[in-house]
Amino acid sequence: MVNGAREFKFCCEWLTDGIGESYKEWRGQGLIQAASRVFIESPTGTGKTTFILKKLCRYAAENKRRILYLGNRVALKEQMEKEMAQEFPGIEKQRDDYYFHERFKTYHVSSEDLEREAEIVFLNYQEFLNIAETGLLKMPDYVVMDEAHFFLEDSLFNPMTTFVLECLVKDFASSVLIFMSATMKNSKDVINNVLNRFQPTRDGAVPLVPSQLFWYQNELRKGTYHTQFFEEPEEIIKEICQNKDRKEKWLIFTSSKQNGGRLSRELSAKGISVGVLDAGGKNSRLWRKLIQESRYDEQVLITTKVLDNGVNITDPRVKHIVLPFCAEEDFLQMLGRRRMGAGETVNLYVIVPTIQMIDAQCHRVNKMYGAIKRVRGCRSEKAMTAVMQDYWRKGERHINTLFYIDKQRNLCPNELAVEKVRQLKEFLDKLKRFSLDVDYYPHCILGWMQGRGRQEVRYLGRENLPSLDAFLQHYLNRSVPDGETSDVDDVNAQLERFYQEFQRLYKVRCYELYATDRVKLEKLLGIRKGKTQRKATINKSLAALNLPYEIKKHKNCWILCQKSP
Repeated sequence: MVNGAREFKFCCEWLTDGIGESYKEWRGQGLIQAASRVFIESPTGTGKTTFILKKLCRYAAENKRRILYLGNRVALKEQMEKEMAQEFPGIEKQRDDYYFHERFKTYHVSSEDLEREAEIVFLNYQEFLNIAETGLLKMPDYVVMDEAHFFLEDSLFNPMTTFVLECLVKDFASSVLIFMSATMKNSKDVINNVLNRFQPTRDGAVPLVPSQLFWYQNELRKGTYHTQFFEEPEEIIKEICQNKDRKEKWLIFTSSKQNGGRLSRELSAKGISVGVLDAGGKNSRLWRKLIQESRYDEQVLITTKVLDNGVNITDPRVKHIVLPFCAEEDFLQMLGRRRMGAGETVNLYVIVPTIQMIDAQCHRVNKMYGAIKRVRGCRSEKAMTAVMQDYWRKGERHINTLFYIDKQRNLCPNELAVEKVRQLKEFLDKLKRFSLDVDYYPHCILGWMQGRGRQEVRYLGRENLPSLDAFLQHYLNRSVPDGETSDVDDVNAQLERFYQEFQRLYKVRCYELYATDRVKLEKLLGIRKGKTQRKATINKSLAALNLPYEIKKHKNCWILCQKSP
C-alpha cells in the first residue's frame, strides 16, 4: 500500500463501479497543499479508459476543468484518441501544433447533455517533456498517466521516466496526478517516494505535500488459464503443428528479435502462417490492424515486449499464449494483452529457464548493482567523475540510465532504475538459490497467476521422453548422422539435435538420481566444455554418471560405442 493512502479494495467487473463517486474528492485544499495523488490498479479489460472517458471527462466538462492524458506508447495514445471520438461523437479538435516535429492534440470535450466544455490533451511522455517548457500547455487540473508501471519498468533503458516525474511535481504541483496500470504493486511506493523527493517547497523550506493519497485496487480476475510449462522451443512448435488444422490462433512472446525470427522461419517451413512484430514494425500493416481492430489475421503472431501495453487483443480465436522467462511485472503485462471475457479459457505456455539463462540475467543485473554501489561509495565529486568516466571508457552504457545530470549539472542517481535493479536482483538471487529445484519458477508463475483459473504443473513433452538408457541403446554402434549426407550444414544440424536431446535426457537423469544432493546435482549440471566441444561434453557427462559409453569421431560423424573396460 502507498504509505498513508486511503485504500479502496474491491472486486468489480468495471472499475467505474469500484471507484464510485470518490473521484470528486481528489482535488486538494489549502494554500500549502498540492493536489492529490491517485494510484489505480485494475486488470486489463475492466474499463480504466472507460472510467476516464465516461466519468472523469464528463465531470471535468461539467466543472470546466482540463485533463492531460499521458501514455508511454504511441499505440496507447492512438487507442485513447479512437475511444475518445467514439464516446463523444461531436468532439471538436481544437488545434494541432508542432514542436520539434512532434504532435499534440487538444480537444473540446462536449456532449448534448453537457452545458460546458473542457479540454483534454493527448501526449506521449517524450512529447510532454518537449512541450512542457514551451508554455503551450495550460495548467491541467488532472494528469492521467496510463500504464504507469512504465516509470519503473522502462527506467533501466530510459532515464526520461525520472525527468517526467520531476517535471510533473515541479511544474504541475496543483494538478491531481492519476497513475493507472494493471500492475502497480511493484511500482506505486517507489513512484510516490520519487515524487516526494522532487516535491517543491513553500518559502524554500517546508515541502508541499499532497492533500491526500488514494489507492484503488480491483482484485477481479477474468477468464481461465490452463497453465503448462515447457523446456525446449521444439515442444511449442510441435503443439502448434498439432493444432494446425484448427482455427485457433497463437500469441507468442519471445525474449529477443533474433529468437522470434528463428521461430518464425521454423514455423513458416511447416506451412504455418506467421506474423512477426518487433520495435521496427510499428508502421506495418500488422501493427495498424492490431491498433484499429485489436486482432491479427495470421495463425501465429510472434512479438517481443514491444506489445506489452498499448495493444489490446480481443479476438476470441486467440486461444494460446506463450511467454518467455521474465519477472512478475513483465509476465502480467504480456499476459494482459489478450483481453479475457467472463467464461473464456486460454492455454498458457511458459518456458522454464535453464541455469544458463538465469546466470546470464544475474550477470547483467549484478554489473548494474555493482556500478550503483561503486558510484555511491565515492566520497568526492572528483572521484565520482573518475568512476563514471571509467565506465564510459569501457562502453558500459547502462551507467547512463542509472545516473543522470540534473538541471543544476549535478550527478544524481536515477532512483527508479536503482529500485528496479534492486527488485530484479532480489528475484534473480532467489531463482539462483533454487535453480536446482525444477518446480521453483513454475510455482512462482502460479503465485503470480493466483485466482486466474485452474492451474497445473505440467511439462510438455516430458511424459513422452525416452529414458537416457533407451536413447543410448538406440544409437549404440550407429553413426550420427547416418553417413548418407555430405552437406556440412545438415551434418552440423544433426549433431546439434543429438547433442541437445542427450543434454535434455541427461538433465532428467541427474534430477532423478540427485534431487536431494544439491552439491552433486549442481556439479553434474555444470558440465560444459563449450559449444565447439560438444563431443567432449557428452563423454565427460557419460563418465560422471558411470555409464559404459563414449562418443568417437569417424570422418564427419560421431559413433556411440561401448566403452572399453
